[in-house]
Amino acid sequence: MRGFPISPYSSYYITRTKFVAEIVDGLKKLLTSAAYILVYGCGGSGKTVAVIQAIKEFLLLEENKKQYVFHWITVGYMDNEGLLAVLNDVARGLEINLTNTEQNSLSKIKNRLRDHLTSTTECYTSVFIFDDIWDEKHVPYLKFAKKAIFISRIKTQSMLIVHDISIEAPEQFTYSETIKVLRLFQSHRSEKYFENNTYISTLISNCQRFPLAIALIGAQRIENQEEWREALLYIQSSHAKPASAEYDFNLYQTFSYSISKLPSVMQRQFRKLGVFKKGKIPLTMISMLWNSSISSTKFTLQELNDKSLLNLLHETNNDNASTYFCIIHDLMIDHLRMPPNEDQELSNEMYVKHLNNDLISKMQSLGKCWHLFEDDGYYFQHIIDHAIAADNSDTVGTIATSIEWLDAKMNACQNYNTIVTDLKKCLNYLGNNHKCSRKIAKLHGYIRQYGLYLTEGNLDLIQFLLNIPNHNDWIYNTAERIAIERTQSNKSRFYARLRYAEMPAYDLWQESFTIGSCREDTSPRISNPTLGNYLIISSIDNLSMDTKVRVTDLNTLEVKFSAKQENILIGEVRISGSGKLIAFCRGNYYFKASKIQQDNDWEVWSLERNVQINFVNGQSQIENSNLNFHDLEFSNTMKSLIVTISPDQRKIQRWIFTGQYVKLLNTSFSHKFDIISCRFVQNDQNLLSYSKNFEPGNDVNVLSQYWDVKIWEEITFLEHKAIIVPVSIDDSQPFDLDFGNGNPTYLLEVQFLSEQYLLLNYQSCVVLLEWHKCVHEHVKGFHGLFSNICKIMYQGSIAKISTSHDGNFVALMTEKGKILTFSRTAGYLLKHKTIQCLAKTNYIAFVPGLPKILTSNLSSGSIQIYDITEDVINEDMKFVSSEETEEIQSTKRKTIFTASEFVNDLPVTATIYQTDEDLIQLEVKHGDCLEYTSCCILNNASSTCNRWSYKCCLFRDLCCVVIIWCRQCFDSACPYELGIRHWHHITNCRSLDNPENVLWTTSETFNESSCHLHAIYRRQDESTIFLKLLQKSNYYHFTMLNMQNGEIITVCLDETEGIRNRKVIHKDSDNIIIYYQSMKNELSLKVYHIAQDIISIKQTNVTKYDPRAIFVCRILLLASGITSVTDIVDINSENFQHESFENDLEIIQDFQFENQDTYFFIRKSDQFLVINTINHLYARGNGHHYQKLGIDFLELDNIWTKDYLVCVYGYKIFVYNVYTIKLEQIVCIPRIGSIQQIVSNNGMTAFICLSYDKLHCIIQRLT
Repeated sequence: MRGFPISPYSSYYITRTKFVAEIVDGLKKLLTSAAYILVYGCGGSGKTVAVIQAIKEFLLLEENKKQYVFHWITVGYMDNEGLLAVLNDVARGLEINLTNTEQNSLSKIKNRLRDHLTSTTECYTSVFIFDDIWDEKHVPYLKFAKKAIFISRIKTQSMLIVHDISIEAPEQFTYSETIKVLRLFQSHRSEKYFENNTYISTLISNCQRFPLAIALIGAQRIENQEEWREALLYIQSSHAKPASAEYDFNLYQTFSYSISKLPSVMQRQFRKLGVFKKGKIPLTMISMLWNSSISSTKFTLQELNDKSLLNLLHETNNDNASTYFCIIHDLMIDHLRMPPNEDQELSNEMYVKHLNNDLISKMQSLGKCWHLFEDDGYYFQHIIDHAIAADNSDTVGTIATSIEWLDAKMNACQNYNTIVTDLKKCLNYLGNNHKCSRKIAKLHGYIRQYGLYLTEGNLDLIQFLLNIPNHNDWIYNTAERIAIERTQSNKSRFYARLRYAEMPAYDLWQESFTIGSCREDTSPRISNPTLGNYLIISSIDNLSMDTKVRVTDLNTLEVKFSAKQENILIGEVRISGSGKLIAFCRGNYYFKASKIQQDNDWEVWSLERNVQINFVNGQSQIENSNLNFHDLEFSNTMKSLIVTISPDQRKIQRWIFTGQYVKLLNTSFSHKFDIISCRFVQNDQNLLSYSKNFEPGNDVNVLSQYWDVKIWEEITFLEHKAIIVPVSIDDSQPFDLDFGNGNPTYLLEVQFLSEQYLLLNYQSCVVLLEWHKCVHEHVKGFHGLFSNICKIMYQGSIAKISTSHDGNFVALMTEKGKILTFSRTAGYLLKHKTIQCLAKTNYIAFVPGLPKILTSNLSSGSIQIYDITEDVINEDMKFVSSEETEEIQSTKRKTIFTASEFVNDLPVTATIYQTDEDLIQLEVKHGDCLEYTSCCILNNASSTCNRWSYKCCLFRDLCCVVIIWCRQCFDSACPYELGIRHWHHITNCRSLDNPENVLWTTSETFNESSCHLHAIYRRQDESTIFLKLLQKSNYYHFTMLNMQNGEIITVCLDETEGIRNRKVIHKDSDNIIIYYQSMKNELSLKVYHIAQDIISIKQTNVTKYDPRAIFVCRILLLASGITSVTDIVDINSENFQHESFENDLEIIQDFQFENQDTYFFIRKSDQFLVINTINHLYARGNGHHYQKLGIDFLELDNIWTKDYLVCVYGYKIFVYNVYTIKLEQIVCIPRIGSIQQIVSNNGMTAFICLSYDKLHCIIQRLT
C-alpha cells in the first residue's frame, strides 16, 4: 500500500460489513480482468474509509499478498493544472523521467504512464485508487492503469457508464452501526445506554444516521442526560441556518454544535481554517495562520482530529521523512466560510475576504520576501488566489511582478501554464489603472508569446527572460541581476544571453502555443474571438495509435474538447466562427500494412452539449457514419451555417444548425467537373467556389485548361458572378513574367478579396484579378484581356496566401517562411508589413474578425499569432516587384563554406561565398560582436577551367585563416608529370585583419581528387596536420605543414586496401585514431602518432565482425601524448580479457549496451567518454558519474573541458556540469533557430553558434 493516508486516530472508524464486502468482491474481479471500480455517494458518507478497509481485508488473503501493489492518489477539488501536478507526482513516484512536453500535457503524461505500466515486467500488478474526484472530465486522464478504483460523489449516468463496477455508498448508518460509532468514543458505555436514552434516539433520528454527523456527535463524548438534551436542543434550534440542498436535515447546526464545544481559543483557530482551499492543507500554512510553532500546531490539530472536525494525516517521502497535513471535509469548509454569530453583520463574501486578509497579514508580518516561503505543495499554488480574495491589490501587484517569486513558482509547479493563469487572474483583478498593471501585462504577454520555449525542455524562468530582445527592459534587467547573483553564489550555475546574431530577427509574435505533437498533425483552425469564444481546434499525435482531436481555449489554455480516435488519420479540422460547432474528417490507417485509406468521413460535434450532431436531409436522418463529404466549411459569423461538397465533388450543399441537428437547406445544380473548394466570403454574405473544367489526365494542352470560379449569394444560393481562369501560365504569354525556365506555373488556389478583386496563387507569382471587368466565356478571352484585368502582385515562390474575412488585408507566405502583408485602401493594395516566421512554418490564416495572422509550425507543433495593425510602411508602393523583395536578394549570395573559432579568445568567422557575378569571395568577421569585417576576392567561378572546391580553417592559436582549394587540371602544359588528368590541392594562408594579404601558399598535386577532412594545429612545433581522403583509392593522406612559411615538413599515405568503413574516433595534436572495418569484416584501430617531423602508425589486432555482438575498445590518453589502446573485443565473449580494461570494466559493464555496435571507451585522467562507429557521443563521465547522451560530434563543443560539456540539438543548447554530469541549463533563444555546430572560448564565457542556414550568432555567458 503506497501513499495511503495515515491517521493517528484510525481507531475511531468502524467497519461497515456489507459495504466493505461489496468493495472486496469488486477487487476480486480485478484478478481475472482489467476493471474500473466506481465507489460513489454523497459527501460524508464514509467512502474513503470503506475503501481503505476493503483493501486491507483483500490483502489479508494469502493469494493476494504479493500480487498487488495499491497506489493511493488523492485528487480532490482542483482544476486541470492541479490534476497535471498530481500526475507529475505519480510519474515521479514510478521513477518515470518525463520530457517537459509530457510534463505540461494531461494527455501526453497519461499516455506515458499507461505505456510504462503496460510495458513493465514486474511480478506484481499495480492498482490505483483515485480518491475524491470532483470533476467528471478528469476521469479519462486517470485511466492510465488497467485496474483502478475511483471514489467520487458524482453519480451521473455518464459517470456510471464509464466504469465496469459501480458501488453506491449507503447514505445512512444502520442503527447498530450508529451505536457502534458512538461507543467508539465512549467504550465504557454499554449499547443499552445509547439505545434506551430518548435524547440520543431523537438526536440520531434528526441526523438521519448520516455518517459524518454521527461521528461529530460521538466525538463530543457527551457524559450525562443534560448534555444530551442540550445537544438535541442546539441541533433542533429554530434559528438554524438553512441546510445544504444536498441534505434534508440541519447539518449546519451539527457542525456549529461541534465547534461550540471547543475552547474559545481553539474555536477561533478552527474557524480561521475556512480560508484554505479544499484539499491538503500543510502544517506550515496553518502554523503561519495561527502564528504558532509547528509542534504546537500539530498538537492542536490532533485535538481537532480527535473531535472528528478534520483529519490529520501524514505521508512518507522517498527519504522516509514524514510530512503532516490535514484535510477538512468540503462540507465543513463551506460551513467555516459562513460568518459566526459574532460576525453576523458581515455577508459571506465579506467574511471570506476577512479570512483571506488575515492570512495575508500574518504572512507579511513574518518579514520574508514572497519567494522565500517554503514550497509545501500549497503556497505557490494558491497564494495569488488568497491575495485576490483578500482584495489586497498592493500584495497582488508585488507578488505578480516579483521575478524571483514567479521563478520559484515555476520550480514548484513544473508548469509554465500556472504562471500564465496567475498573471491573467492578476490582470483581471487589478484592471488597467493599477501601478503594476502594465508590468504584469508585459510579463503575461511575453510568456504567452514565447511559452513554446518553456515547454520544450526548459523550465528555468530566469534563463527564459534573458532572451528578451530589449536589454533595457525592466524584465530583462531583473533577470540579469538574479542570474549574476546566483552565478556568484554558485559557480556551477549557467545563464546566457544572445550577444550578436546574423540570423534575421524573427518578428515578435503576440502569442505562441504548443498544440500539436507530430509533423502529421493537421493545420489548425480558429474561431472568431469577436463573437466571444477564442478557441482553436487541432489534431494531436495524428497517424498514430493514439490520435486525438482537441479544442483549446486560447484565453485560459483550458482543453474544451478532446476525443480519441484510435487507428484514425485526421485529415482536416474545422470550427465555426461562434466556436459552438466543430468538425473533423477521418480516414482509416491500417498500421500493419502502413496504409492510409482516406474516406472523407466527417463528424460534427456540439461543444456546448458535447454530443455528435445528426444531419437531416429533408424528412430523413443521415447516419453520422455516412457523412461522406468531400469538404465541409462553417460560417465565420454567428450564423449557424455549413457548406459541404458532395462525395462525387459535383454538388454544393448548404445546411443550417437548428440547435438539435443540422438541416439541409438547398443543393446546387450538378457540375460537369470536380468542385475543388467552396467557402464563405465577404462576411458570410456570399460563397466562393471553384471547379475544374476538364477531366484529370486528358491530353489537352495544359495552357488551355481552366477553372470555373463562381460567387453565390448566400441567402438565395443563386449564382451571382462567374469567371474562368487558366490552370497555368508561363513566361511565353504576354504577362510580363520571367520564370527563367520557360516552364508553366500552375494555379494552386483562389482567394476572394472584394467585389472587384480576386487573388490567384500561381505558385511562382500572385495575380490580382479585377474580375468585375471580365465578360469573356472562354479561356482565350482571359489570355487576351490579361494585361487589362490582371496585375502581378508578387513574383517569387509562394507557399500560401490568405485574406482577412473583411478583405482589408492580404498575406503571402514565401517558401522560406517570410510573410508579406498588404492593406487594401481606396482600391489599392499597399505593402504593409513583412514578418519573418520561424523555420518550417507551413500554414498561415487570418484570425476571423481580427487583423491578426495565425501561423503553424511543423517542427515544434506550435502556433504563433502576429498582430499586423502597425501603420503602412510604403504608402506609394502599390505592388511588390521582384527587385524589391529580400527573397530575390537572398539569392545574390550563395554560401560555399564557413568556419568559426575564438582566436586569441575573440570570436572570428570566415565565410567563402559566391556572388551573383560568379565571384568567389572570402569574408572575415572578428570582434566581440563580429563588428569588424574584411573581404577579398579569391577567384572567378564563371570560367569552366577554373572550377574549384573551397574550404577554410581557423585556429585558436593563430591569427590567420587557411583557405584550402582543390580543382581538377586539364592543362596539357601543366609542369606536373602526373599525366593529363590530375588535381591541384592548394593551401593558402591569409591574414585575419587583411585577407588580401597572402602569407604563404603551398601546392600539392594528386592523380585523383581529394577531400579535406581535418586540420589540427600543434602549438609545440607550430605545425599543422591536414588530413585528406583520396576519393578514388580511398586512402588517407596526411600532410604536416610549417605554419610560419608553409613548407611541407612530412607526408604520410596510408595505403590500406579493402576498406568498407572508416571513422576518425579521436584526434588531438599528438594522435589521430581511426576505426577500420575491412571488406572481409575485420575490425581494427590505427593510431597515427604525430611527432616533430614524423607520423608513425600503430595498428591493433583485427577482430572478426559479428552482427550479433557488442564490441568494445578502451583508449587511454596519457599526459605524455602517448596512447594505450586495447583490441576491439566482444564484451560477451568467453575469451574477453577483463584485465586489459583495468578499473574501467565495471563502468563499461554498467552501461548495459543494448544496440549491436562497436563502442569506444576513451579515458583522459578522471574524465571519460563513450562513442560509437557513427560518431555519436554515447555517454560522458567523470569519476563514477556519467550521463548517456547520444549526440552527434558535430554538435559538440570541445569534448575535454574543465567546466561544462556544451552540445546542441535543434534550437536548444544543452549545458552539462562535467563534474557531476548533470544537466545544468538549457538555453533556448527564439531568434537563432536550429543550430548545427557550437564552439566556445577558453573560459567558456562565450560561444559561436552556426545555424543550418550557415549563419552565426554569439551567445554570452553571464558571470
